[in-house]
Amino acid sequence: MRRDIIELLKDKKTLKDNGMFIVDTEKILGEAIEAGFEVTNLLYCEQGLKVVDKYGDRVGHGVCETTKNSFIDRFANVKSHQGFIAVVKSLNREIKGYENIRSMVLLDNIQDPSNVGAIIRSGAAFGFNDYLLLNCAGIYSDKVIRASAGTVFFINYSNIDFRQLTELSKDFQVIAADVAGGEDLRSMKQKLKNKFIIALGSEGQGLSVEVKSISKELVKINYTGKVESLNVSAAAAIIFYELGGR
Repeated sequence: MRRDIIELLKDKKTLKDNGMFIVDTEKILGEAIEAGFEVTNLLYCEQGLKVVDKYGDRVGHGVCETTKNSFIDRFANVKSHQGFIAVVKSLNREIKGYENIRSMVLLDNIQDPSNVGAIIRSGAAFGFNDYLLLNCAGIYSDKVIRASAGTVFFINYSNIDFRQLTELSKDFQVIAADVAGGEDLRSMKQKLKNKFIIALGSEGQGLSVEVKSISKELVKINYTGKVESLNVSAAAAIIFYELGGR
């Protein structure tokens, strides 16, 4: 095993700074390859032979390297791994222009990577493939990838600040999901403009005051059960279902 690979796996910051991340499940590896991401290293023990047989030709010559099970134990993100770890280099899927985009999802200060991943998974299911990230968890963190079931590899995103969002609000109708009040979600579909942004806030704090201030519409989900609020990812799925399919 080359020393530089070991040092890279030990240094999470260097991995992140180089747009790289670790994959250790067959399904997620398959999604990354399908999306066109580059697998720079695929390290496997005997248990991972079937993964190499399946994907070895697709990742390229010299990428696969055998190692001990204890090495996989050391660097895999999960205890019950599948006998391999892959180092993957992300594609540049940052949004370059907004002229041809009809709808986007704004994630406002959502720091829980599991929520970010679950929101993206639901959004992709209903045709929302462009995401604005305002002080959110890293898009290719292990928990985001896992919670999204690999759909994060197929979406486009942009890390933005409030000034950039304010500029976008001149061309996009900003619809803010607000548990405290607003119009019934079911009636909002009739008011959608050709270009709109669905704004979702963190579970603890909700939408920031700044985002609310530029929102054209406030919407809420009406439900009859005795719960104070829905998890943001659950609320997002309902909103995507109601406003998607355009």
